[in-house]
This record gives sequence, C-alpha cells and structure tokens, in this order.
Amino acid sequence: MRLISFLGTGDYIETAYSFESKTCRTRYVAHALASFAGPSEIRLIATTEAWNQHGDAMAQALSDAGRPVPEQVPVPTGGGPQQIWQMFGAIVEQIGASSSPVLLDITHGFRMQPFFAAACIQYIQSVLPSPPPIRVVYGEFRGSEQESPIWELTPFLEVLSWSRNLMMFLQTGQADEVVEPTKELGRKLRKQWAATDQSNPQPGLENLGKALEAFSGDFTTIRTGSLLVGKQPSAQRLWDAIERTRDEVDQQLPALALVLDQVRAMVEPLRTGGARLSSADGQRALLALARLYQELGRYSEAISVLREGWSTMGARHM
Repeated sequence: MRLISFLGTGDYIETAYSFESKTCRTRYVAHALASFAGPSEIRLIATTEAWNQHGDAMAQALSDAGRPVPEQVPVPTGGGPQQIWQMFGAIVEQIGASSSPVLLDITHGFRMQPFFAAACIQYIQSVLPSPPPIRVVYGEFRGSEQESPIWELTPFLEVLSWSRNLMMFLQTGQADEVVEPTKELGRKLRKQWAATDQSNPQPGLENLGKALEAFSGDFTTIRTGSLLVGKQPSAQRLWDAIERTRDEVDQQLPALALVLDQVRAMVEPLRTGGARLSSADGQRALLALARLYQELGRYSEAISVLREGWSTMGARHM
C-alpha cells in the first residue's frame, strides 16, 4: 500500500487519533495511519516551508515506529496557474503511478490541496485504464485531551464513480462499468441484512445491477424481442428494479437517486405491458426505441428498429 498524505505549516498538536478500533497518539495523522495500515511506502506532499518545519519530526516519528522513511513530493507555494498545474501533476503522478492500493489522507492539506486531491482522483479514474484502488480519509482534530476520529471518505468517491458510469450508460447504453459495483454493493448489503435484521425487506441493489446488465446487453446487440416483449422483457425488468430499490437508493446512495430517475425515464417508454410488437403499445415502444437509438447517434440501429416496426405493423394477425 502507498500512503499519501499532506504536510502544511500549522502547529500540529498531539492527540489520540482513532481509526477502525485502533488508536495512536501523535502530532501527525500520517504517522497514525502508517501505524494502522502498515504501508510499504509513504509519500508526503509538502511545500519547502512545510517540509523544513515538519519533515524531520515526521520522519523520526515514523522511524521510531518501524515504518518506511517518508519521501517528500515537493509542490509550489504560490497559487498562480503554473503553480496550480504543477501541484495537479504532482498529485496525479503519485496516485496514478502506484502499483499497489493507495490510502490518501487529506487532513493536513493546505488551502486548495484537498479539493485538488478529489479532482486528481476523478481524473485518474476517468483516464487510466487500470487505476489503483483508492481510499480517502480525513482526521478530525478534537484537541489534545480527546480522541480524534479519522473518517472514511471513500464512499463519496464511489458515489461519484457510480454517477459518472450511469451517465455514460445514459449517453451510450453501455452499462459494463456500473454493473459490477452495483451488484457488489448489493451483495454486501444482503450479507449485512442476513447477519443482522431480517425483519426489514431484503436489499435489492444486486437485482438492480443484474437488470442493468440485462438491459444493456439487449440494447447494445439490438435484441428487440428481449428488450420489449416476452415473459420478462429487460426494459420492464429494469424499470421494475428501479422502482423496487428507490427507497434503498435514497438511504444508501442518495446522490444517485437523480441519475436513476433519468435511467427510469429512459426505459419507461419502452414498456409494452406484455403486448405483442404488432399491437398499438408494441408499435409505440418500437418507435420510442428507434428514437432512443437516434438520440444516442446510433443511426443504423434506429433504422433497423424502424424496419422491424414496419414489418410487424403489417403482420398483426400472423
């Protein structure tokens, strides 16, 4: 694991940092996290002033604890455009170049550095083909005599990733990147439900992931029959899954509710109510599907669906 942290020029006061049922009394959150997580390498993003003020003390604390010697990642002090891009590049390089999972601590980030860290993570996850797993934490200092908790901020990154991937689905019909994370969270929630309180309804996010997968597969390959008709057409199945998980999404992933509403609006016109494609409802669904393909710039698919509509319209009794 690569631990990446920030150093500022503040007068850090010793406190008992706590994380995942462990505590460590220190001035520096990075020292506590190194004790908790046991990273194989440590990078400290710091200006020259911050490093001169705290670098030696931090290195000594880590050495005394038997942890790796930290390496400074120098960043400029100023806030001009050139300095900002230098800082952006330095953070991106430290996260993106890691061959192991990254634990990013933004507690002592100076001025815009924590915001930059979030932007860098989004950039890396959007651009790199195989970005490293990333966790983000923040230490809340509560004074020298109180226990100071370290908060896990990673779920907010996951929400951003889900939102980005769902928007990609809305723009292309491809749901590959959102299917597995949705099913994985669903499995996790189902296990928690089985181990705790089964009096509440069983979580359904795993089924939502499967419904997204089925719809995307049918939509991408123009399997019109599977999309629109049959015992369980994938458009109806996805609409039903969104309806059943609405409260669950509001509770577990509230930021995704708006995006899922857009997915629901996309598939709603494709519901046929079990009618044949030759029926009025079937014809309306085919036209809606052709228009959806057209909106996504998939003109060959739109033409194919229109041809199917013309064929079925003249075959009502066959």
